[in-house]
Amino acid sequence: PPRQRKRHDSSDFSPPRSSKTIKNSVSSQRETIFRDRDGRKRDLKQERREKRKAESKSVADKEKYAKWGSGVVQHKNREENLKATMKEMEKPLNRYIDDSDLDSTRRSELHSGDPMLMYMMNKKRNVKSETEVKVMPKYKGPPPPPNRFGIQPGYRWDGVDRSNGFEKKYFERMSDRKANRIVEYQWSTEDM
Repeated sequence: PPRQRKRHDSSDFSPPRSSKTIKNSVSSQRETIFRDRDGRKRDLKQERREKRKAESKSVADKEKYAKWGSGVVQHKNREENLKATMKEMEKPLNRYIDDSDLDSTRRSELHSGDPMLMYMMNKKRNVKSETEVKVMPKYKGPPPPPNRFGIQPGYRWDGVDRSNGFEKKYFERMSDRKANRIVEYQWSTEDM
């Protein structure tokens, strides 16, 4: 028997739905799933957050290294100069006799014709010497024998030469060479 065609109801005007159109309608409503090489799901929002965090950290590191590259001490000096300038800007333009800041700056200045100049210099020197590191005392006694390097003996040296005599022989040889050169020069220029 010949095949008979199926007739659609006249009440249903929509085209027949295939399985592909049903899949497309469902998939358009769902979010795309991204996977990595191993097949695990990737969380794109989390990756973006981590990327932003890493970028902000790298920017902070770059700023820090730029600061270190320009020199920390120079940066500190620049800030101090800026603070001092701002402090000076806050002061009034006209200054009066009772201004303590002006008085202290004028007192700290040293003038060549000042009768108290030597006293002030000694006072500053004493303040500096209190803050400096103590220096070891030096040897005070009979002059030590010379050495090749010009090193002075320690302050506790008792003056007894305990060497094997090498330095003494060395200086004798050097003085002999010098004397020989002088004699040779005089001999060579004798006939002139």
